[in-house]
Amino acid sequence: MEKIIEGQKLLHRTFHFVSGQATTLMELVEQLIKITNSKSTIKYFPERTYDVNTFVGDPTRTQEILGWNTKISLEKGLSMYVDLIKI
Repeated sequence: MEKIIEGQKLLHRTFHFVSGQATTLMELVEQLIKITNSKSTIKYFPERTYDVNTFVGDPTRTQEILGWNTKISLEKGLSMYVDLIKI
């Protein structure tokens, strides 16, 4: 990938390797609890004005310039990450 970026003089460009699908914090937490077989419980607190409810990134530049597209689901990616960091 470095050669692609250097060849197109894109060294200081930002690329988002995301699906473009919105995900809530609750969806992430629920998936992580499931993937890790955690006995954790979710505690709810009053929402604050600055809390972010939904996370979404725009993959357009990454798709157009690098030809990259999402190939795995969020659940599979989280599962792979959890496996990677297990001690």
